[in-house]
Amino acid sequence: MFTYVGTHLLNHALGNISLAWLERDLLVQKYVWQGWLGTVVLYSALVTHFFLGLWALYERRSLHWTPGEVAQLVLGLCIPPLLANHLANTRVAFAEFGLNKGYAQELYSFWIDSPFFGGVQ
Repeated sequence: MFTYVGTHLLNHALGNISLAWLERDLLVQKYVWQGWLGTVVLYSALVTHFFLGLWALYERRSLHWTPGEVAQLVLGLCIPPLLANHLANTRVAFAEFGLNKGYAQELYSFWIDSPFFGGVQ
């Protein structure tokens, strides 16, 4: 997961250069992560990370949490619905409907069409 998130954020950083650089690196990202091997590795890591988080929560035998621990829990629990929305708008749209969105469409949907979700993301 660290490798995927790192390369994904590095791709976002290319947006500081230009939209063309974003789109160019997106082709590399899609080649790596939308192939069968990348997909299996990524989704296995997501499921493993999710269940390890639940296990850590289960192992916690006390409700006496510091404010930092509460913030970590709340922010961690916000990730699955945000990720589900993002996956539905990108990966599922491609797999089921053939919508091959690029960053131009994503930036438009986040900041022009529905700026609330852009701020949430």
